[in-house]
Amino acid sequence: MARDLDNDPRVTAAEEAIQKILLDLEEEVGASVDLVDVDTHNFCQLRTSIFLNPERKRV
Repeated sequence: MARDLDNDPRVTAAEEAIQKILLDLEEEVGASVDLVDVDTHNFCQLRTSIFLNPERKRV
């Protein structure tokens, strides 16, 4: 039986935590986050790349 994880409050909380981390990073470095790439194939060796744009753009 498949579960509806899109509406799981734990997923929502994790998304909000990630968003806060990225917003804090933008404030610290003065650039906007353009792209975040996370390779989840192997969580023991999780690879994350964050691509920044030096021109801040808030929407």
